[in-house]
Amino acid sequence: MTIPYKKEREKRESPFSPSFLPFPSSPFSGIPEGSLDVAMGLVGNVLEAMTARGVRVLISELRELADAALEEMVPEDPRWESTLRCVEQIEEDWFSFGDGRVHPEWELEGTFTGRILARHPYIQQLTKKYRLRSAVVPAKGSLFVVADWSHAQFRVAAGLSRDPQLNEDLSSGRDLYVELGKLTGVDADPIKLRTLGKAVAMPMLFRGTPTRMVGNARKRDVNLPHAKAKQFSRAWRARYPGLEAWLRKVEVQHVTTSPLGRTINTAFSRKNAWEATAICAPVQSGEADALRLVLLEVYQTL
Repeated sequence: MTIPYKKEREKRESPFSPSFLPFPSSPFSGIPEGSLDVAMGLVGNVLEAMTARGVRVLISELRELADAALEEMVPEDPRWESTLRCVEQIEEDWFSFGDGRVHPEWELEGTFTGRILARHPYIQQLTKKYRLRSAVVPAKGSLFVVADWSHAQFRVAAGLSRDPQLNEDLSSGRDLYVELGKLTGVDADPIKLRTLGKAVAMPMLFRGTPTRMVGNARKRDVNLPHAKAKQFSRAWRARYPGLEAWLRKVEVQHVTTSPLGRTINTAFSRKNAWEATAICAPVQSGEADALRLVLLEVYQTL
């Protein structure tokens, strides 16, 4: 069964055009006009196949790991409830099918910005910290192929904002998170600087405060003084003026269009946080669109 994907799409140059996006080639280039709806329908078919196939779970091992994790966490930890609920859903699904696998339903537009989301069970919510994901294993004779984006959301933001310095930093071959960690002024080794860079980069991109950066660093077991977070905020704005100008422009917009033509209305985002959502929408929807086409290409290749 094909999942229809019908959206009105204006004829315009894709913001992922290789003319300014620092990817080796744009995932949206070379696609004939009018074929994007067909591609999205095919992605829906891929997700249906993923649901039917399911994923193998060692349920006894998962239960043991979950019990140990819940003992280590405190009930006040927000991960406690989500971990418990996720494991319970996986167990229920595992016993329902009786084939040693769980079969999550993959939704094509599972989140506000269009990310693909697994539901029933929410297997993506298995936390990394307590090795719970080690209970999800490939079938006998098979292997998992793990692929990760390289600074994906920053590359999307660089392409959309056309900030020359950010494009240069991403194209230089240096680790962007290490370079951003240096902007905090903290004297540390490259590993710690990379952790710091991750802690401050995403909050800054999505208009987070220095206080949020400090808290984000604490979650990663890294100490970041509030004064250093404020120093990073000033250094970021000075280094990426083009990105800052673009952020000021998009944070007041109520509607954005993804590269594949999906319209996202940010005026109705939750908790009246539409300014932050207005920034998240074009960046995260662009990342989600690229994932759709990459997923389709991998599936067709294999």
